[in-house]
Amino acid sequence: QGGVNGTAVSAAADSTTTQTSNADGTRQDGEFARLRFRKDRRLVEVRRCLSASNAVRLRLPSNTEVTDHDVHAVHQARLQLLARRTLSLAVGRGMFTLGLATPLPTEALPIPALQLAGRLPSNDALIQLDLALLPPDHAAWPEFHNGVAAALRLCLGQTNISRTWIVYNKPETANYAHAGVLMGLGLQGHLKALAKTDLYSYLCQDHEPTQIG
Repeated sequence: QGGVNGTAVSAAADSTTTQTSNADGTRQDGEFARLRFRKDRRLVEVRRCLSASNAVRLRLPSNTEVTDHDVHAVHQARLQLLARRTLSLAVGRGMFTLGLATPLPTEALPIPALQLAGRLPSNDALIQLDLALLPPDHAAWPEFHNGVAAALRLCLGQTNISRTWIVYNKPETANYAHAGVLMGLGLQGHLKALAKTDLYSYLCQDHEPTQIG
């Protein structure tokens, strides 16, 4: 029961903001979702479950005999467990938001952050996960899939996705998230807008995830 409760990704006070904003990349744009599910809140619940940009709620059993050191260890153990869930949510988000957004040629593609911290329900204190407890590359491929999900959110057949827009979104340093974006754009056929010199520039970065994308 404690594990189920601990997977909540946002407080009730944050639910209204989450529904209207798109910081977590789960907003359902367009009329289809509203017309199809207008009588219930199932999409709100799915958004809550797939949001990886908010600190998780740490619901732990109260024990007055536990020392401060033990409490810290319990917090870190729970955050490590929840981190596995958070780092896997992008795959579901990519399916949930497939083809729902229209890109703006003057704006960069938003890629939601992966938040691994937690909040205590008692006082709303933010507890950071000690990343030294995780493998050095713990966020590498989750960031890749996060980028894929962000790109798959774009509507198919968009004329706004031009070579200029793709190059505009290219970071100064190659990273897993942008490599995932390239994968998502490629799955939708948008990389055909790139010139051969652009492809050569990507391949010369000697960054394996980018070459995969």
